[in-house]
Amino acid sequence: MKCILATAAILIAAIIPLSAAEEPTVETAKYWEIAGPADKVTWIEIHSFQKIDGIDVAHVEVMSRKKGSKPWEFEHLLPHLAITVDALKKSVIRPLKVHSVYPESYESDYNFWKKKFDEGNIVVCKTSISDALSAAK
Repeated sequence: MKCILATAAILIAAIIPLSAAEEPTVETAKYWEIAGPADKVTWIEIHSFQKIDGIDVAHVEVMSRKKGSKPWEFEHLLPHLAITVDALKKSVIRPLKVHSVYPESYESDYNFWKKKFDEGNIVVCKTSISDALSAAK
């Protein structure tokens, strides 16, 4: 009888969907896959969040690498992008388990953005990461 109850409990636990609190959000997961070429893995690393004029903004780094390549063989597509959290949520596909890369490129571009921000030249993406990548080309 105990075996049957234990099996039933396992089966019930397996079919109950994760609650919203257990599912990662852009605020709780640091790495996210985003849309990119079919032969590559394209992802973001979220570095920080801030409020600008009452709007939640994320500071992210956008990277890509060919599928099957070594983890250190990647390309910085956008070393820094300030993007609204709403636009970020529309851009991400699923959380990833990846390790951080060296942050020097991000820090350099973030510092440049911060200088422009302090001068009143605010640049924040309000559409999608795909739009920001297209505009950067």
